[in-house]
Amino acid sequence: DTLTINFYNHFPAFRNAVYYSVEDSLEVLKKVQQNKKVPVVLFNTVNSGAAELAEWLSSKGIPDVSYLVGNLYYFHEYISNNGLEEKASRKT
Repeated sequence: DTLTINFYNHFPAFRNAVYYSVEDSLEVLKKVQQNKKVPVVLFNTVNSGAAELAEWLSSKGIPDVSYLVGNLYYFHEYISNNGLEEKASRKT
């Protein structure tokens, strides 16, 4: 599947990504409380729970929390359909 191949070409390039399991929600809260000025974008890779975690973090006073709807596959589909692969792959 061409989409999957392209997806994995871009997937490792996510900068400042930290991977957690939903069971690590307290650890995630501690990490984002260290710098509340940094936006937090949550997404799922293979399981679910990112939307719930985003809501929970917001309820704990984290001001800029978002959830990437549609998982990373749909994000990659969006950048592919809109010709944004080069911009998404920049290392700057």
